[in-house]
Amino acid sequence: MPTFKNLNDLMNYVKKATSDSMPELGKELEEIMKEEIQTQVYDAYNPSTYDRTKQLLNSVETTNVSDNSVEVSWRDNGDWTSYAGKHMYVIHGLEMGKTYGVGGYRPKTNLVEESYRRAKNEIPKKYKAEMKKRGIPIK
Repeated sequence: MPTFKNLNDLMNYVKKATSDSMPELGKELEEIMKEEIQTQVYDAYNPSTYDRTKQLLNSVETTNVSDNSVEVSWRDNGDWTSYAGKHMYVIHGLEMGKTYGVGGYRPKTNLVEESYRRAKNEIPKKYKAEMKKRGIPIK
């Protein structure tokens, strides 16, 4: 870490390091969310009436990055339809237990809750690692 002439210079350095780390934190959060989709949806069953497009996995993306925060979302960017043939936001259907498969409705997921729980645990560790990479001795 460089030396600083005053507290203001130190604070500016830390703010810049934080800002520079946000894209990496976004990537980490995207991975958490994608891993939950993989585990709770894709690994939970194999479809027999359609081929997977991976649209759900690809719906996870960083939607906003600022100097001190990052937002990652499940986008409604698929061509998903309900059993009745109407457009549906599949995350909502999965979380509410309203997705239909062979044999009836599938159990609801907890993609949001589990991603949030993991993020609370994993993102601070990633932030600390990013700060250390930038020369800030954070514990």
